[in-house]
Amino acid sequence: PAMDYQQQEQQHQQQLEVAAGQLLRIQRIEAFQPPLPITHLLAASGRLLMAFPSNYLHCIDTRRSDNKALQRLDLAKSGGSDDRLHSLFFDPTGTHIIASMQSGCVLYACWSNNRHNQDAGIAIKPIAKLKNQLVDSVAWCPSGEDGIAYSGKGASGTGPILVGTADGHIYELALFADAGGTGGGSGGGGMRHAMGLLGGDDKKADQYCHQLFSLGKSVTGLQLGVIQSADVADSSRNKKRRYFLLASTPVHLYEFKGKLAITADGSSAHYAPLFAKALSEAGGPPFKSHPPDLGRSCLKLLRTSPKGADYTVAWLSGLGCYCGFLDHGLPNFCTDKCILLPYENKQVPITAESLNYHVVLLYTDRLAVHSLLNGLAVSRVDAQDRCQLTYRGMAFDSSARLLWAFTEVGVYKVDIGDERSLAWRIYLQLGQHEQALQCCPSQAERSQVYALLAEKFFANGKFVDSANLFSKSDRPFEHTALKFLSAPNGDVDGLKILLKCRLNADLSSASGAGGGDAVLLIWLTELYLKKLGAWRDSGRQGSQDYALESEEFRRFLAKPQLRPLLERLRHVIYQLMQSHADSENLVYLACLLNDQDSIVLFYLENEDYTEALKTIDRHPRCPVLHVRHAQLLLSQVPEKTVDSWISLGNKLDPRLLLPALLTAPRDQALRYLEYAVNTLRSEYKPLHNLLLHIYAESYPGRLVTYIETASAKASLAADRHQQSVSLPFDAKYALDLCQRSNLKKPCVRLHHLLGHYREGVALALEFDVGLAKSLANLPQEQDEKRALWLMVARHVITEEKDVPRAMEFLDDCPDLLSIEDVLPFFPDFATIDSFKDAICRSLDQYKERMDALRQRMDKCTEYATAVRSRMASNKMACQTVSASQVCSASSCSYGGPLLTGTFLAYPCGHCLHLDCAKAAVLSAGQVGPLPRPEDDCPLCGELAIACIDVPI
Repeated sequence: PAMDYQQQEQQHQQQLEVAAGQLLRIQRIEAFQPPLPITHLLAASGRLLMAFPSNYLHCIDTRRSDNKALQRLDLAKSGGSDDRLHSLFFDPTGTHIIASMQSGCVLYACWSNNRHNQDAGIAIKPIAKLKNQLVDSVAWCPSGEDGIAYSGKGASGTGPILVGTADGHIYELALFADAGGTGGGSGGGGMRHAMGLLGGDDKKADQYCHQLFSLGKSVTGLQLGVIQSADVADSSRNKKRRYFLLASTPVHLYEFKGKLAITADGSSAHYAPLFAKALSEAGGPPFKSHPPDLGRSCLKLLRTSPKGADYTVAWLSGLGCYCGFLDHGLPNFCTDKCILLPYENKQVPITAESLNYHVVLLYTDRLAVHSLLNGLAVSRVDAQDRCQLTYRGMAFDSSARLLWAFTEVGVYKVDIGDERSLAWRIYLQLGQHEQALQCCPSQAERSQVYALLAEKFFANGKFVDSANLFSKSDRPFEHTALKFLSAPNGDVDGLKILLKCRLNADLSSASGAGGGDAVLLIWLTELYLKKLGAWRDSGRQGSQDYALESEEFRRFLAKPQLRPLLERLRHVIYQLMQSHADSENLVYLACLLNDQDSIVLFYLENEDYTEALKTIDRHPRCPVLHVRHAQLLLSQVPEKTVDSWISLGNKLDPRLLLPALLTAPRDQALRYLEYAVNTLRSEYKPLHNLLLHIYAESYPGRLVTYIETASAKASLAADRHQQSVSLPFDAKYALDLCQRSNLKKPCVRLHHLLGHYREGVALALEFDVGLAKSLANLPQEQDEKRALWLMVARHVITEEKDVPRAMEFLDDCPDLLSIEDVLPFFPDFATIDSFKDAICRSLDQYKERMDALRQRMDKCTEYATAVRSRMASNKMACQTVSASQVCSASSCSYGGPLLTGTFLAYPCGHCLHLDCAKAAVLSAGQVGPLPRPEDDCPLCGELAIACIDVPI
């Protein structure tokens, strides 16, 4: 079973103690044995800078293991052999060194990053403008994105820095390396390389120096930081950024804020705006006062985020170690949230270093670690060897996150563990759970935070918040679910949240949905339905709470990851909803799953056809459902069903509704059929045939109009596209309907469309001779057209006894009928007066035809006579060929003389060898049968004329 809250707190405290014991790990560097007692030690960027009583400096690159890792620098050659080192400063890049001598001489050296030769000297230059000053603190120019846009900054120069002296003055200056140094290392000799100086001479390191402020007492610490990061690049970013400066004396801690004044040559102080407000106000800058004066003090600042403005601070004062997190949003002082750590047994630490969440205090015999969150001591590391001398100092390399402690004869490396493993536990004890979660180094620690906070919320009745946190912890789900089942007042909201989170986690896992997920889904559905049902039973169905709960339930069902599970369990969930009489959510779920069959069947089973129709109309695939249930809906709510069909337009295929239309009420079926034919332009013949059938039964007048209109459109379309007539209905079926309804005129039209001209003319003669005449003119073949006109003429003569009218027919079709064609139809005793004119015209036509034949015979006789005379003259024709005559072909195969082979002589005068004439005929390339060479000259005859467009 899950542990109670007190047990978890006890276990948490034990884990806190274990983690505290692993925070610092100290070990001595056995490989380095200092030649003299160490007086100072600094660390930056992986380098250790140590000072010895003889004013020698050793710089060790801890990242190298070869003989070039150690470099030496002799300060005695610049400051005097009897002088002593007062203070030493190393910039965060491990490049620039400032040494303050007790004689008041301040020296500067630039240790270039590419200097790894012991035999090369390092230039040491005095800072002339700080002569006779004792430097107690230095604030280096920020680097990276927060650096000041200054052309002298880099490996050759420090950029603008701040210096605090023992007499309380704060100076701004910029330092540069020289071009040929005066100092020497162990190998002697000057360093010769150009550094790009902006000014000054070879003996001075400072380009400019401005006194900015005076605190009246020794400035034991200066720390510069950024308040606001900039969004712009280049020099303009410094105009947007704000900086702060912390300055300490043995008793007071001062704060300065403001922007910087940017100049490239140092004509004015960059940091002067920081002190402008303090200089203008009578009370001076804001400060913290912690008396008494202990004689020594230090101020340390650490930036905890590379690109942010989060800092921790530690100040050794007379009252204790004042440390904590800076908050620039506070109205008065950014250190107002810091805490004061009283000294243990009134023993003042040698120095202090501020870490991300802790402060490390160095005593002569131990290192003590206190939390910046609650001020309590969390760890203590005693000296490894009691026989060794006491600790002299400590340095912190922020880039490598290493502490270095030293005695006079040894150096100790202090590895810093993961501070977050302690910080999150302390945050948790303080009740700051959000901060605890941000500090947790792994999911296991975050799970513990979630569990403890969840227990707290559960005890306070915040079940929803508790369930959310329990779901993020590693607590067994079964035990947590049982805990919520026993929640007071029967509250199920927390249980729902817990079940949802577990279901989401299972669905997101690689194993996918399983049997447990089905149980969770059904359980959740039952909880929702039970709560909604209770509200309905109490008459609160219209309340806002009911609406919100129903909306939450629907959002839960609509989650995409639940779709496969809902598909699989839909019938079970449908049964649950029906058991709770929740038809609204049943309809919603069916629509969500595109399961319209279920919801429509639900309404149809309850004979609620109107709602079924509305449900179908709301669905995106409603045409399919309309077709599926068309017959039932059309029989029960025909008018509304047809209205719905018409509203769908061409989304609904009328062809699929034909079975339902066959049994539908005639008025509604006719209504939709006319819409499909006239509006949708459907050409499906069964639909048109059904429309014809309804017209023939109930509306004969509409049938005639429809057939005339449809046939006229079909004929017009056929003429336009030069195709045969294509009717939208079955013409034979339509003809049968018209014959049964005794509709003669549509029958004539249909006979015409079917090509039954004889039947159409015969039927038209029964009621309209003019219609028969127009139909008789339609066939293309003359014989058929003549036969139809004979039918019309016989009807007029024999049936109507109208001889004059029959004679008019001869005028209507003079090319088809003549008087002799219709004479057999006249009665035996008809007088000739009625058709005398017609007989006369016929005789005149015969006479004209005989005269035309006689003229043609005369022309043929003349032509035959001319042919015979020409043939007789050709019998005596001859042609003379000389022995020297050559072949007329351009490329003769015989070499030229005509008599060397068989030849042909043409009346035109050309003579060709037989083989040359054949070659000429073949080379003409004529398509089809070729003429014989003996019949015509291939050079100037019809063959040559036919080839006139062929290139030579």
